[in-house]
Amino acid sequence: MEVASGTLILIHHHHHHHPQMLVLFALLTLLLRSPHALGASNFHLRNHTGLLFLYAFDEAQTLSSSPTYVRDRTGRGLMGNLTTSQTTVSWSSERQGMRIPSHSGGVRAESQLSSADLLSSLTTDFTIEFFFSSPFNSASQYKLIAGFGDWPAGAPFVPCNASDEVSEGGWRLFSGISSNIIFDGIFSVNGVPTCRSLAVSISTNVIQHMVIRARSGLFSLVSHTASQSEPNPELQFAPALWSRHAAPLTIANPHPTTGWTGTIYMIAMYNRILPLDEVAANVLLGPPNSVPATFTPSLSIPEDSTT
Repeated sequence: MEVASGTLILIHHHHHHHPQMLVLFALLTLLLRSPHALGASNFHLRNHTGLLFLYAFDEAQTLSSSPTYVRDRTGRGLMGNLTTSQTTVSWSSERQGMRIPSHSGGVRAESQLSSADLLSSLTTDFTIEFFFSSPFNSASQYKLIAGFGDWPAGAPFVPCNASDEVSEGGWRLFSGISSNIIFDGIFSVNGVPTCRSLAVSISTNVIQHMVIRARSGLFSLVSHTASQSEPNPELQFAPALWSRHAAPLTIANPHPTTGWTGTIYMIAMYNRILPLDEVAANVLLGPPNSVPATFTPSLSIPEDSTT
């Protein structure tokens, strides 16, 4: 009976079929099918309720050559797949993720559809979730990690301006000074489009889990080691604010001579707030691209004996 990928267990018992043997065989089958027993990624165990898109950046684990796309794992296709450039990104089979190895270059990854295609699925709540790692150096300061196209390629850093209907819309995650990571979002405050930012400090080149949550009256950022929030009863999320400048989801938009360099492991977005116990569970489940470890067990069963 095939009980796990690449594993075949044959149990030969002479003359008799003891009930104890059948029970043992059944237990072994269940154990070996368990992802915990195999040491496989448990990413699939996370709650997918309300998931709008999920880009896992693990395509190179399953393809023999470097992929030119990153698929939406939800199958909903609200933003389409991400188109990547083989000359500006790299993939590793050791700890899978999409790496930005150089400060300069063309488009790294960009969604086939724009935020306009997402609006009908948004509510007044949202969660955006990341697994990523980031360096910190002067060339990477104030550079886009991911966002809804607020940063045209080659443009210098521009502070968020919610009244600018041409270049602003949606959200963006970017690197700040020193070890700060900053999230900008456009919200309605007392009915006026307003930029709101939250920042946390993270460790250099260490995989980080980061969650941004928003609902009426609350805007919060939760990371491995810290959290920031803005409780404000006048703050509302209105999906229509993001329709003024529909834009693709862009990863690490380059600049003429500088840009963010790091590794993206996952970006996901929900049309609900993830409760904190679910956030904690997702941290423990880890990124989607941990390498499975398969073990081949063997056992010796004496003939004509009860085991």
